[in-house]
Amino acid sequence: MEINTKMFDGYADKYDQWFLTNNKVFESELKLLHACLNPLKKDKILSVGCGSGLFESALKSEYGINVEHGLEPSTDMAEIAEKRGVKVEIGDAETTQLKDEEYDIIYLNGCSTYIADLGKAYKNCYNALKKGGHLILLDVPVESAYGILYSFANYADGYDEKLFSRLAPALPYPIELVKSGIF
Repeated sequence: MEINTKMFDGYADKYDQWFLTNNKVFESELKLLHACLNPLKKDKILSVGCGSGLFESALKSEYGINVEHGLEPSTDMAEIAEKRGVKVEIGDAETTQLKDEEYDIIYLNGCSTYIADLGKAYKNCYNALKKGGHLILLDVPVESAYGILYSFANYADGYDEKLFSRLAPALPYPIELVKSGIF
């Protein structure tokens, strides 16, 4: 299976801009991720689908949690994450050969929506966890407010101003990324 490195290529700036413009969403997700990580042993953490390293950088600066390792299929995103201090391996959760029992924590923050074979991806991650390690899955449920918004935008083929004027945030998530998700 070929890694889809192109899915997020060309969207790295839009991805970061979306979170920075919709900063309450970013802060909320960051606090949720911190709450999941905080009580756990954090010697070696892997962020699967680390994107641009925006969350990893914020975890370090705001909470002192150092996420040194990332797995990311997009070369554009990985390049930015590297600049933010994450050692990124280009690959995906389904096909990248992760070393057995390597990590205390592996988390997928919002990337499960873009994985075709979740069973294979999760098993790969599980095998890479040390005994007693933790697999953390954070994502947008289809029945959540954003899940419904994305499903509707996908159905409507975009964020039509008339339909979405009172529903969508000022800067909606790029429709191309919504369309490539598996909800």
